[in-house]
Amino acid sequence: MLKIYLINLKSSHERLKASFENFATIGLTFERIEAIDGHIHSAAEYNKVKTIRFISRELSRGEIGCYLSHLLALKTFIGSGVGYALINEDDIILSQDTGRFLNGFIAETEAKGLKWDLLYLSNPLKSRVFSCVYQGHGREVYRSLHLPMGTTATLWTREGAVAFFNSQYSKTIFLPFDYAVRSFSSARGNSFGLNSQFVSLRDVASVVDGPGPPTRLEKLSRKKRLKNIINRKLFDRIAELKSFLRIVFQR
Repeated sequence: MLKIYLINLKSSHERLKASFENFATIGLTFERIEAIDGHIHSAAEYNKVKTIRFISRELSRGEIGCYLSHLLALKTFIGSGVGYALINEDDIILSQDTGRFLNGFIAETEAKGLKWDLLYLSNPLKSRVFSCVYQGHGREVYRSLHLPMGTTATLWTREGAVAFFNSQYSKTIFLPFDYAVRSFSSARGNSFGLNSQFVSLRDVASVVDGPGPPTRLEKLSRKKRLKNIINRKLFDRIAELKSFLRIVFQR
């Protein structure tokens, strides 16, 4: 069974109304997850020192709120008992065939006995290393070890959501949520993405990029920033290489 969730701030009435209209047009419904406002709520899980070491700056309060909101959506999904969940942010526009495509993809993976964590829908994949695992409604799905940034729409399996919750990325916040999902995906090697754009975004102001702590980039030396970037990229590439070798030798 597939459930659909929409993350929406209490104050974002127009976004919620637009989402209701979009979903009604394509014959889908969603359960609203009230987003956590990082400008109001603090996060005990947030590790500022580790964040600066990884991305050379602090997270904004909006980014922390976004992270906590996605964790809440995943927790709600896990508690629901269903097998799959499409988790959306409230600035997306879904296409007319969303339900048919997702149900077709789920049915195909179940028929093949394919185990996976998530299907990334926010942006097209930038590269394809593995062969196509599903074709339907003019779209192709590929396994990916390096997801693009952005988490406006993601289809999770129950196993994937539980694995994320059992990982370091739910216990400590030290990256933006989309970067955390990409790092989690790179290490596990069980994520898929599309070769084409699946969702579009409304032309609305970001609620993440609100007032927050100033960037720390100017307080770090150029040498320190460069070291952070190299370490971060090396961390990602090693995780991807391990996943790639594990997948290849399991075939």
